Amino acid sequence: MSAVLAVRDRSARDLAADALAVAVAKVLRELHQRINALEADLASMRRRSVRGFEIRATEEPRRFVLRLLVEEGEPIESQFDIRIPLHLGKWHSDRWFGVNDEVAWGGCTWIASANTRGEEPGKNAKWLLVAKQGRRGDAAQ
Repeated sequence: MSAVLAVRDRSARDLAADALAVAVAKVLRELHQRINALEADLASMRRRSVRGFEIRATEEPRRFVLRLLVEEGEPIESQFDIRIPLHLGKWHSDRWFGVNDEVAWGGCTWIASANTRGEEPGKNAKWLLVAKQGRRGDAAQ
């Protein structure tokens, strides 16, 4: 039996119900205020006409900054990552590699499926084989 139902005294039940009602009302007021603020932000964004945009690369090779140029007010900026494979040359045990980093090791090409450092390609599940080393061909003639 729940604690609220276990209360036998009518006035104690009423006090508990009143306290619960006050708490619920407070949460609902806060949610209503948050919703109003979000709706105001959305209305403000709708009033702004976008007159152009800029995309800028950052020092991180997969990260870009999108800048919306609006008719009124400050430009709106947002960073985003494009998780495309990026070949980083030969694997080194002392270097960090992130998801989709591609390396050469043991004559093969490997791609990282998770962030890794010091874990040799082909020795664990953090590296996936992309291209296996082929047979040696005949000397060029």
